[in-house]
Amino acid sequence: MVNIAPYISLYFASMGVLVIARNISVRKWPWCEGTLTKENVGSLYRSAEKFTTTDRVQEDVISAQIAYNYGVDGTIFTGHRLSHTLVYGSFAAIPLNRRQLAAVLRPADGKVRVHYNPRKPSSSVLILPGRFIDLAGIIALAAAVFI
Repeated sequence: MVNIAPYISLYFASMGVLVIARNISVRKWPWCEGTLTKENVGSLYRSAEKFTTTDRVQEDVISAQIAYNYGVDGTIFTGHRLSHTLVYGSFAAIPLNRRQLAAVLRPADGKVRVHYNPRKPSSSVLILPGRFIDLAGIIALAAAVFI
């Protein structure tokens, strides 16, 4: 029988390093002002039918839906990502998505702060990853050690 523990450890370690590195990179992105054009928490689509012991169930997949326009070096872009870490879920995700939308920085003039990738300005987010997300990477690294 093949021992797969080293492969699982390698997977967790690499995911931990990737999460932490990506978060550090995104936190360094420059920002510009943008205009919010859509802001909603709602159903993206209906999930495939799930079979329970008694019923067939279809659930809506809920997420924050957002759109914003911003300009970098004279080019106008439209962004749709609220955060680097997207939150999808069932109806239980609605409060979390509403809190994410509330966290969008809106100065007094109604504009929003758009953080964009300087190497690829069409890639942008409104909320930078927090230090809590780094904890996921640390947990993955720790899991790799103990597997």
